Amino acid sequence: MVWECQACGYIYDARKDSETAETPVQGSSSDGFPEDWICPVCGVGPEFLEEVSGRSS
Repeated sequence: MVWECQACGYIYDARKDSETAETPVQGSSSDGFPEDWICPVCGVGPEFLEEVSGRSS
């Protein structure tokens, strides 16, 4: 799954980033992000993420 931060444009590609990210995304909420996940670029929470179809970073 590929997600884009709507605040800063950061792209999170779970296929590429889950093993190397400082804050790995592991499903604990309905959208697959822990409630305390923050964007490593701008610091917003997962409520600013939007799934992006057919796009990779």
